[in-house]
Amino acid sequence: MCRPVFSQDDEVIEHLNQLRESLFSAFTGILDGLQGDKEHMLFGEYVEKIIPFIQLTASDQDREEDVVRAAVGFIGFVSSSFCFVSFTPCVCFWCLIKPYTFHNSS
Repeated sequence: MCRPVFSQDDEVIEHLNQLRESLFSAFTGILDGLQGDKEHMLFGEYVEKIIPFIQLTASDQDREEDVVRAAVGFIGFVSSSFCFVSFTPCVCFWCLIKPYTFHNSS
């Protein structure tokens, strides 16, 4: 289950962004490791459960560019691996069109 985290603490926001970026990288790495002889289909049942996480990340006004980059990379990898016609326009379009405000950690 995905829940937003409301915090003004820069350390909490930075940690959350690093965690999200790491999760998207891990998801992509797992899917990449399953490529070949349809083994990637094992990951298919989890993709629908990851969509709310993508939406939550996209709606977070404190997300950093690296998190967005990792999320879009995962979306692209899923799209190319599964050829989800309905997944690609729905999630990718929504994530890319949504106005981004990046958290400035400096």
